Amino acid sequence: MMNSNFRFPISDFRSPFARIAKVPVVAIPQSAIGNRQSTMGFTLIETLVAAVIISLAVLSIVAAQQAYHRQTDGAQQTATALSLANEMREMMLNLPLDDPATGDMTFGPETDEWAGTAAGSVGFFDDLDDFAGSSGTGLTFNPPINAQRQPISDMTRWTQQITVENVDPANISGPAAANGSTDLLRVTVIVKYVQPGATASTEITRLSWVVAAPQG
Repeated sequence: MMNSNFRFPISDFRSPFARIAKVPVVAIPQSAIGNRQSTMGFTLIETLVAAVIISLAVLSIVAAQQAYHRQTDGAQQTATALSLANEMREMMLNLPLDDPATGDMTFGPETDEWAGTAAGSVGFFDDLDDFAGSSGTGLTFNPPINAQRQPISDMTRWTQQITVENVDPANISGPAAANGSTDLLRVTVIVKYVQPGATASTEITRLSWVVAAPQG
């Protein structure tokens, strides 16, 4: 027989939700929330600063590449200009100062050697002073010519300017002397180039050498 005095504890029949309801709620201080928001805001600022630094680094790399390409282009142009100047020097290397056939000491091309233009006349030149031109101030070749006196037709941006002048033997780098006044000639070749997008040519290089009349 069941003991009528037995009683189940009332607490054992309480709902589980009642137990959960007893879990204490921890309040988060408002100061902690504010600090978290400040931390998030500072991280965003750091990200923006990093983005700016990266952008500046990229721009620096691009600028360095552009400078490298400009230097490379400049080196190539200098090499080309020196080659064109040496073509002229090679062409004139074995020419005498005066006309070898007649011994005529006329400064500039003889009448039968001048065809009106530098390109049309260069094939008749047989001495150095012919390259002073009919006016005595020099000649310009555009397009430039090679050592065989042939025009280089695909280099129209390039120009060879040549001057031939007498100089004082005591001062070969000084001002020119009067035409035909000395037995020493200074030949100067200036090579110019029209840069892409430009209308006027700029000097890239120049080459000078001195030729003396043979002794004896």
